[in-house]
Amino acid sequence: MYSGQQVAIKKIPNAFEVVTNAKRTLRELKILKHFKHDNIIAIKDILQPVVPHSAFKSVYVVLDLMESDLHQIIHSRQPLTPEHTRYFLYQLLRGLKYIHSANVIHRDLKPSNLLVNENCELKIGDFGMARGLSAAHSEESRSFMTEYVATRWYRAPELMLSLYHYSLAIDLWSVGCIFGEMLGRRQMFPGKNYVHQLQLILSVLGTPPESIVSSIGSDRVRSYVRSLPSKAPEPLAALYPQAEPSALDLLAAMLQFDPRERISACQALEHPYLAKYHDPDDEPVCVPAFDFEFDRQSMGKEQIKEAILAEIQDFHKKKQGVRKKIQFKPLHSSSAGVGCAAPQSETAQTRTNLSFKPTDTTQTQTNVNSFQAPHHLTQILPHLAQVSCQDVDMPSANSDGQPETIDLTTPTDKDTSFNEPATNCTKEELVVSNQMLPSHPISQTPPTSSLPQSIPSLSLTQSQAQSLSQNLTRSLGKGGKATTGE
Repeated sequence: MYSGQQVAIKKIPNAFEVVTNAKRTLRELKILKHFKHDNIIAIKDILQPVVPHSAFKSVYVVLDLMESDLHQIIHSRQPLTPEHTRYFLYQLLRGLKYIHSANVIHRDLKPSNLLVNENCELKIGDFGMARGLSAAHSEESRSFMTEYVATRWYRAPELMLSLYHYSLAIDLWSVGCIFGEMLGRRQMFPGKNYVHQLQLILSVLGTPPESIVSSIGSDRVRSYVRSLPSKAPEPLAALYPQAEPSALDLLAAMLQFDPRERISACQALEHPYLAKYHDPDDEPVCVPAFDFEFDRQSMGKEQIKEAILAEIQDFHKKKQGVRKKIQFKPLHSSSAGVGCAAPQSETAQTRTNLSFKPTDTTQTQTNVNSFQAPHHLTQILPHLAQVSCQDVDMPSANSDGQPETIDLTTPTDKDTSFNEPATNCTKEELVVSNQMLPSHPISQTPPTSSLPQSIPSLSLTQSQAQSLSQNLTRSLGKGGKATTGE
């Protein structure tokens, strides 16, 4: 039942054109249906197709409405206090503990995949690249690395250096990169290519130990690393002089070259830096673990389509009797920016004392999570004003599923602009009904992830409750998108 609640609708167009992308959609639907956690994006509904099987091309998923993402917040001009950083990191690790307990490796953690709402609540999204832990410890291990095409800037060294085997520690390296990005308001390792990425990592961590070098799977990569001059590690205090010692200690534990020495999500939650939030009784695990058996099967486009249809039918079967049918009513003002402000209610303030606030608070509904922040955190954080975001594009996962070419011969400039745009991220469109739309076009900030910062506001009230399918029947039946019209 969604009475009065705002949601986001994620459209996956032409979902079955490319087998790799279709499998990714199936994987994400299955995982999100399985997971139930405050810090993981939740599926509210999935539109049932109202067109013939042959015309079923796009998938529409109703998700939690999150006004922004961590990438947009970090790279804006608004202040990001140490308490914001601590709270965001805690929620990320809390969600990651749950994911890892299900034997799932996310493999694509980056700020644009961490969604944030006006109360500073963070949810992990985009599970299309996720894999099971068993794949990293079996005969699938080589393909596990070869197919790994997620964002280079947050990629663990063991993936770049062809080290076998892989583990949950892959995600902890990404978390460390995100943590450093929050501390410094810039990416830690924004490599332009493979060689530059490796150089940036070595410039901070120093020359890897011989135990790591000798384990490098590729002869070319091993020879290249050994040809580099010896380099001592860069003190993290020099990179982040304003950071407190406990923050730097945790960051160092995440950015270990050897994945066996890298801190785990559970251990990180117990670190003194997060002591004011850590509560072992309020950091759940996932039971049972997620089953990736379907991912090991060879499937064609039609088979994947049938599997996705089965997932949609299964979702609605489980929702029967408890799900209210809803219809869209767009608001007449958008809340593209996100700022930090005091919570709107005493309950929200007691829970977190941290909040992001869009421009028009009277027309904003927020998703309230169940977990409680420590009551002894009494500091009310300053507002994050609605200002322009200094967007920084980043290389994202290749949509065709092809591995990145490793070029060890391309020269790299010493003076590199860390904010130089790279490959644009994959964009997935958010769609609203073509009924009752305002006459003026809705402006949106270009997205940096599958869920953009600017999301059309959708008011879902009980008095207007109708089915999602009925609202989009006309537009979907014609095989086209819902349009604003003039």
